[in-house]
Amino acid sequence: MSAKVVCAVNDIGIGSLPQPLKNKRYRCGELIVKASPFVHIISNKSKGQYCDWCALPPKNNKLLRCSVCQFNYYCDPSCQKRAWKFHKFECPIIRSNNPQIVTDSVRLLCKLLWKCSLKIEEQKPEHDPGWRTWNDLCDHSKLLQVDDRRSKSYLEASHLLFQYYGHTNLEKHGLLANVDKLLTYYGRLLFNTFTLTHMGNEVGAALYLSPSVLNHSCSPNAAHVCDKTTIYVRALKDIDTSEEPIFINYIDPMQPLATRQHELWENYYFHCHCDKCVDINQEALLEAIVCPKCEGDVVKRYDDTLLCSHCDQEISDPLYIDMCERATQQAMNLCDEKLMKSNPDVKQIQQFVESNHLLSEKNVNLSVAKCTLYAHLSKMGNEEQAFRLGEEITELLKLYYPEVYPAHSVHQLKQARLAWNCKKYDIAILHYRKAFEIMCLSHGPEHHLTQLVKSDIVESENFLLYSSKK
Repeated sequence: MSAKVVCAVNDIGIGSLPQPLKNKRYRCGELIVKASPFVHIISNKSKGQYCDWCALPPKNNKLLRCSVCQFNYYCDPSCQKRAWKFHKFECPIIRSNNPQIVTDSVRLLCKLLWKCSLKIEEQKPEHDPGWRTWNDLCDHSKLLQVDDRRSKSYLEASHLLFQYYGHTNLEKHGLLANVDKLLTYYGRLLFNTFTLTHMGNEVGAALYLSPSVLNHSCSPNAAHVCDKTTIYVRALKDIDTSEEPIFINYIDPMQPLATRQHELWENYYFHCHCDKCVDINQEALLEAIVCPKCEGDVVKRYDDTLLCSHCDQEISDPLYIDMCERATQQAMNLCDEKLMKSNPDVKQIQQFVESNHLLSEKNVNLSVAKCTLYAHLSKMGNEEQAFRLGEEITELLKLYYPEVYPAHSVHQLKQARLAWNCKKYDIAILHYRKAFEIMCLSHGPEHHLTQLVKSDIVESENFLLYSSKK
């Protein structure tokens, strides 16, 4: 596999592998790098669902709430004590501002200013091989200054920072020592922050030093997962770094080519030219529509004509083409979080998926609609429907992600739990075993999810054994 990144201007380097990764061979599933966060936060929308220190959900369905600010949550006194070093600064400020809550980006920026005010030895993360220091991170500050959208966001963030935390408080705690570098710090956060996840759900944001050296590909050969707040990057295939670099993905590959390229340019100032992005035929298939004559896959050719790959008939009916374009747009709108806000119309999504006869089963927009519906059905407790749809999604995921990508193992685990709740015990155990098989490679054998699945398998098999003896 090879990938090349075309940057916005020549002075943005795409970097190269650090010395510890050069001329190395990694087996599929092998750990490439492990690192603790330089800074991290739990997002506002995830508050109360995950511990503000370790980013895990509550063990007994209950987290301890900070009695002063009523904003932060912890697993136990141990997590609260470890978080206190920074929280003692923000706690009285949050309390005095209640019920007003500042944005995630401003909270992370403030925590970064605090981190950089510490002594150098206190800044080093617990687990980090030290390939990069804070000062090595790219900030693209020159581009930020000429990007109207990003410049506006920066000005708003800096204004909120001083408004919410107060100039006096920031100065008193030494957080203004690097205020002249605020744009640089903001840029480093923008271009190097990872999403903290748990079971595929976004939990918060974290900045890691060493892993930030790894570049993007929509067809990655490595993937990162979080265990608590620690990040692990593992090989998705056998890799010889003397022949190919290590790539992770910055964005979700389950998107149309144009959407991926737009998102990469808007967020990172580059276009991707990996194998997936330059494979025009494969990308065309992922946006295929249904042939009205034979129900085969109709794909757009290089000259913009639509040709059925099954019956070789060209589709030129403007009315049918318009209907397909409308269906595509409807699928995209139904899954757009900004358009749907916090109250998606689940019935409308379900009606669209079940009545679809225009978009191919391989169409990425239909796939995203199915995944969106699956998540909502599971959340609403419609487990039988969710499980049936999930079986379809199991196959769809193979179109977008490498064989041992974390999304596969997490989906298998979700299917196992749905099957078990639907009393499909034998099927559930099959999904548990498949989840464990993939997870040993995608997450690693010591990851808490891998250990959880292992325990679930033992408990499930013991339950069936006991039931058979009754």
